[in-house]
Formats: sequence, C-alpha cells, structure tokens
Amino acid sequence: MRGGPRRGSRAARIAIGIALALVALEGVYLAAGNIIIRTRLLRSWINDGPNRTHVEYATAWTWWPGRVHVTGLRLWDRDEDAEWRISLDEGHGHISLSDLLGRRFHTTSLEGSGLVLRIRSRLPPERASPGELALLPDITELPEPPVRDDLAIALTYYSPYVSGLTNMARDIAEGLAARGRRVSVVTSHFDSGLPLEEEINGVRVLRAPVLARVGRGVISPQLVALARKTLGKARVASLQLPMLEAGAIATGLRTPLVSTYHCDVTLPPGLVNDVQRVVVDGSNRLAMRHSVAVAVTSEDYARHSRMWSSIAPLMQVVAPPCPAPPLGRPNYRETDGPHIGFLGRVGP
Repeated sequence: MRGGPRRGSRAARIAIGIALALVALEGVYLAAGNIIIRTRLLRSWINDGPNRTHVEYATAWTWWPGRVHVTGLRLWDRDEDAEWRISLDEGHGHISLSDLLGRRFHTTSLEGSGLVLRIRSRLPPERASPGELALLPDITELPEPPVRDDLAIALTYYSPYVSGLTNMARDIAEGLAARGRRVSVVTSHFDSGLPLEEEINGVRVLRAPVLARVGRGVISPQLVALARKTLGKARVASLQLPMLEAGAIATGLRTPLVSTYHCDVTLPPGLVNDVQRVVVDGSNRLAMRHSVAVAVTSEDYARHSRMWSSIAPLMQVVAPPCPAPPLGRPNYRETDGPHIGFLGRVGP
C-alpha cells in the first residue's frame, strides 16, 4: 500500500514533464514556424527546389505543425503540354512536412474563398501567333511563348533609306503589318543615328552594326547571324537581292525562302568593283538555289539579266505593291482640256 502514492506521483510527474515538453515544442514550433513562413525562407526553399511548382502569398501563419492559414496565395506550374495558376484570396489547409523537407510543396487539403483557376495549353512556336495567344487566359507569372513572325525580311538597306528596292520591301512589310501580320526586318545599321532596334508602322526593325563600307555595300559580320536567327524563326523568309550576304544567310535555312531579285549590280570599271560584282553575283546565285521561289517584277528584265540562268527555274513574276496615293489637285494645269503627266526617268 505504501508504494501506491509514490507510483502515482511518479506517473504524474512524467505526465507533467511530457506536457511541459509538448508545450515547449509547440512554443518552439510557433516561433520558428511563423518566422519561416512569414519571411521569404519557406518560399525560397520551395521555389528553388527540384520541382517546378512556385508558391507566393501575401501573409501566412501557422499554429499547428502542417496546418497553415494564408492570404493572397498563388501557385503556378507548367509541363510540356500545359500551364496553370491557382490563386486564393484567403484560405487554410494542410501541407506535408515530410515533402517540405525534400523541398517539395504538397498540400493534402486546401479550403478558402476567392478561388481562381487558370489553365492554358503550351503552344508550339509554329502556332504561337497573336490570334492564338489572344484566346488563351493570361498567366502573368509565366512568360508567353515567343510569337513567330509571319514574315522576316533581310536586306542591306531599309527605311529611312530610300531606293526602289527599299521602298518595295517597306511597302510589303508595312502592308502585311497593317493586315495584322507580324513582320520583322533585318538590315544594316547604315546610319549611326538610328537605333539598333525599333518599330516602324507596325514592323519590327533590327539593325546589325556596320564595320566598314565598300562601294555601295557595307561590311557587317553580325548581319548574317542576326538574319539567320530571325529568318530561321519565321513562317516565311524573304531576301531582297542583290545582297552580299544573301548566300551565307540562305544556306541551310529551314524556313521557306522567297528571294526577290530586283536588278543586277552595276558598278564603274575597276578591279575592286569587278571583284565586288563577281562576289555579289555568286552570293545571289547561292541564295536562289536555296529558295522555293525567285520573285521578279519584270520578266523582260529578268531574261536579260546576268542572273537569268539562276532566276529561270524558280521565277515568279510579281508586280510591286502600289499603295494608293492621296488625292491631289492639278496645280500645273494652265489651260482647259485633257492634260497628260509623266513622272519618271528615261534610260537606254
């Protein structure tokens, strides 16, 4: 009988010790857990982990291991086929502490208010057009797939440079852009006062730095790389010839290429000019061999060109675009009756 009270008091002391230990552990958890969850420590631990699920929230607190209350919660992830985001204004739930130790976010239950779920397909580059992207829900945390150009054009000079070749390329580019197509132009940075990249009337213009000028052309080592990169991502590629770099750009290009041949290179007599003409002609011939079509604006000119043998197999005669001019007034009319005007040049 004497051992009964002692055994009872010993059991009570053990129970009290266990209770105090649990209270102490709870206190440690409350302090450490809320410090971790309220600062960036937990999010950095999860977001830098091996899985791709990202977690962000405005505020959060916990009072019991695995039990979490949160406001402004956002979860997002992606795989090969889809992207998704879940947002919750306010909620509570359970997370797996064992998975958390492995830097993986795994919630076994989640309840709350203001739930928004957004899911969208991951478009392959060939389908990533502005029209297709407009149909997908916005997920600001994830980048949109790069939009593929409908047309990418490479040429030596572009607007504000003025020539027949440049004006035709400009009219094509801006005409398509006005119809909702995405168009990029790669050209030389022939004027140092121009930006390396800008948008002109809906057309993205990329300019490669110029090292030197030779005759009517320029030397721009970066032009080939920039053109191949840009044209290689487009649905259709276009080269405006003659162009010194045309052969290097066209060789091995997987994008369907249409080369437009405007005119033969005509230079004054001289050794340097003769070499330049031979090199440019060779480059243009190489580009045509890698084209699906060679467009010309005049069949008569093409048949009498030095390049006819390269033009003929793939020739397509396409008239240059002619935007309607604004209405004018006959300022030069001096008498009544019909008047005939001529604007142009007459050559041999």
